[in-house]
Amino acid sequence: MATQLSILTSVRDGEADALRAVVCALPVRDGSPFAAVAGTHNGRFVVVSPKPLAPNVMLMCSATIDVPVRPWVERFLEVLGPSADAIWSHCAGWPGAATAADYLCAHRVEPDLAFATWDASVAAIVESLAIRARLARFAVETQGFTPEARLTAYRAEFAR
Repeated sequence: MATQLSILTSVRDGEADALRAVVCALPVRDGSPFAAVAGTHNGRFVVVSPKPLAPNVMLMCSATIDVPVRPWVERFLEVLGPSADAIWSHCAGWPGAATAADYLCAHRVEPDLAFATWDASVAAIVESLAIRARLARFAVETQGFTPEARLTAYRAEFAR
């Protein structure tokens, strides 16, 4: 079962631009720290500008995960390494590495709207995508086959 994890922290006055620079410097795609944590479907950092109900700038760290929250947060902090301090040191009350997981878990908020949630693990989704790619390749490679030859090739390629 996928979980929507949202962590919302208040950015100290005057530090939003420095925080944005740190977040923008993080690697993306396969190099993203989110990609390096098992069980992560997707994740992002967003520096949220003030609104009437939230007078200060906020940092939102959100992820869709299929593992328990606390171990995921601990592993994410390990992957981030010194970048965790570079990010959250701009936020009010950041305690540093010693109790970082407690801090982040204490700032977890329940999302009102789930986004892109699948009732499958990351491993199951990756496996399904690999099978789909094999099937597409098979379809192209066997276009000229007779039905009998295609069935024989299918059974050989996708044997149970």
